Amino acid sequence: WDPAAIIFIYWLENIVIGFYNILKMLKAALPIPLDVPPVVINMPWWKRPIYTRTKRAFILSFIVFYGSFVALHGALVFTFFRPSTLHLTGIMIAVLSLFISHGISYAHNFIGKGEYQRVTSDSLGLYPIQRVFFMNAAVLVGGFVAQFPGGQIFILVVLVFLKIFIDLLTNRYLHADKSPKETTAPA
Repeated sequence: WDPAAIIFIYWLENIVIGFYNILKMLKAALPIPLDVPPVVINMPWWKRPIYTRTKRAFILSFIVFYGSFVALHGALVFTFFRPSTLHLTGIMIAVLSLFISHGISYAHNFIGKGEYQRVTSDSLGLYPIQRVFFMNAAVLVGGFVAQFPGGQIFILVVLVFLKIFIDLLTNRYLHADKSPKETTAPA
């Protein structure tokens, strides 16, 4: 594998995560709290902005903001790493594997363990955006290091281990049992 192809697959994973996050936002069971600022929709042909707290509005704003971050991340990936050869079959297998992996996590944790019953759709929009922000920072630093001889392999190894470490931490955090613990009074 070309190091740039692996970075490209990491970028594609952001799209998979965004897809499943939209499903999570649709399934979230708790109502959006009134203290959450509404989504403001400004349309040039309308006299006043529309203020709303609906799931659809939060999902639409997630798609716009997250899509912008993912597009920027993709531009950085192609600018710094310039994949010379992309083996379409290998990339399709990798993306299919990511869809299956994240799909199993969605079904097992979010649906099966009832995580959807403890979240609001507005609260789900932040995690993927934070993830892309940190991946953008890593790609910027990695892109700089990759310009030096041997730098692409070095930064690839660092990014792979960093991604594994961050994925393990976030997976433990996101799927930790956050239900209130029962306490018994001493006798």
